[in-house]
Amino acid sequence: MNCKSCGRENAENAVFCKYCGKRMDGMKLCPNCKNQIEEDSEFCIHCGAKADGSYTPQPSPAEPVVQETVVTTTVQYSKINYSKIASTVATLAVAVIALLSLIFVFFTGVQASVSVSGSSAKDSLDIFYYFDKGYKNYEAIIKSAESTTMNPLTDYFKASMLLPLVFGTIISSVTLLLVFVLSVTAIVRTVKTLMGRETKSGEGFALGAFGAYIFCIIAIMVLNSANSDSLGFGVELGLNSATVAGVVLCSVAAFIWLAAKLFNNGSRLLSGNVAAKCALCVGGLVLAVIIAGLVSAPAITISGEGEAKAGVLSLFSTIGFMCMDKGGSGFKTILNAPVVAALSTFAFVFLILTVIVLLVAIIKSVKGIAKGDTDNPPVKEFIWACACAMASMIFHIVAGNQFLEAIGYFNSNTADKMELGYGIPIAAFVLSFVAATLSIAQRVIANKTAVAETPAVQTVEENEVTGTEE
Repeated sequence: MNCKSCGRENAENAVFCKYCGKRMDGMKLCPNCKNQIEEDSEFCIHCGAKADGSYTPQPSPAEPVVQETVVTTTVQYSKINYSKIASTVATLAVAVIALLSLIFVFFTGVQASVSVSGSSAKDSLDIFYYFDKGYKNYEAIIKSAESTTMNPLTDYFKASMLLPLVFGTIISSVTLLLVFVLSVTAIVRTVKTLMGRETKSGEGFALGAFGAYIFCIIAIMVLNSANSDSLGFGVELGLNSATVAGVVLCSVAAFIWLAAKLFNNGSRLLSGNVAAKCALCVGGLVLAVIIAGLVSAPAITISGEGEAKAGVLSLFSTIGFMCMDKGGSGFKTILNAPVVAALSTFAFVFLILTVIVLLVAIIKSVKGIAKGDTDNPPVKEFIWACACAMASMIFHIVAGNQFLEAIGYFNSNTADKMELGYGIPIAAFVLSFVAATLSIAQRVIANKTAVAETPAVQTVEENEVTGTEE
């Protein structure tokens, strides 16, 4: 490339000539405005100044500029974060559930209506009955029976009166302690969450406290389950008003918590196989609630000249009265009292275990639905509930037959007219089996979904390793 000033050859990319120092393109800069002008220009075509810098034109007087001050008002509209509001509502509902469970568990009790020969009376029995009043009544019954019969009381009769009290004391003590610990833990965690010091609101502890409260109610109902309409004698049990209020308020708070959680996570339950898994989860949840309420009713129906309903411990106490009337030695020859006591105890224990496992399954199902996670159904819990319900059903049937044998010892004609029904334990077993089947189906769908998604995940990982794209 030749320089336009001196004509000598320079490199192709040269801007200035290496011999004369002038620009290769024949241009120069104006000393005033610094724009490019031709080399032979005497004046700048941009500002009018002389190319040698000897003359700089003066700017003409400018017209005064009137500056207008424009005041703009910016209205900022804050976007409402509904998700955050729902999370706060859910957190507060957790605290309410825990607080209500802690308060109302101390008022747990049943109300008994007794009718004899046309006259009726009502009495209430709360959770503290098993700490003081129950044992005083026990001592009074023993003294009255000894003074009436003038015979030594059998050990079976004493056990039949004492064992329900012992069960009630154990269940009440454990429940009060458990509800207190779980509720306080849930409330403390909730307060820390609202203050920003904790990420988990303690909803598992609050639901656990509510579940323990419900268990206490069901256990007391099972302990005292009796509903008799035969021979003009009837005992009907129902929850007292404080217990009903506690269950309703806790349920409302739990519903608000679940609605708030579903607002944030419910969209996950409406896609693909998740909807089917959610339906199965809800089905198992409903069955678990039905079974938990079912087992609180009298477990055995006695049909004959009249109809009577009783729990297994009610039969246990009834046979105890028979032992009191007949004396010890002769009755034990016909009926082995320790065996009956063991059968009744096992039937009651397995019924309580069924309730415990069902409540665990309910809590796990509710938490899964609230989080939009239906891949982990309570399969083991429902299978254990089915097994416990079966064991309870078997012991109920054997204990009921022992009851008929005891009746036959006193009056064979009456025993021949009696038929026993075991609707409650059989229904508990069948519904538990159905709930377990639904959970297994839910797990199968979850596993198939996981298998179907695995190849896609592996392909992405392989592409990341090899650096290729599909």
